[in-house]
Amino acid sequence: MQQMQAMSAHAYVLANNIRKTFSTSELNAIVLHWGGKLLPDLTGKQTVDRLPIVITNNGSEQLLGVPKLLQGTLKAQAEAIYQYLVEWGLMDHVKAMRFEH
Repeated sequence: MQQMQAMSAHAYVLANNIRKTFSTSELNAIVLHWGGKLLPDLTGKQTVDRLPIVITNNGSEQLLGVPKLLQGTLKAQAEAIYQYLVEWGLMDHVKAMRFEH
């Protein structure tokens, strides 16, 4: 259990460092990609709605996050996407959107 908590803490620090060093200065017109997926929960006992959120720009990709959704509704997806765009400072950079199913 302690090893899993240590790995989780390390992943959290790594994710925060990626977000902090991410620069919007070289972004032209990014494309926002998202698509809901039913994936096993971390406990492995049930499946949960996950929403991979990715941007592409000039041939490169950046994963913004894969939040767990309490409900798989369009409203829940829109709220999660909005939150990640704000956190990453991307609200003014999205020029196209693509839902992947």
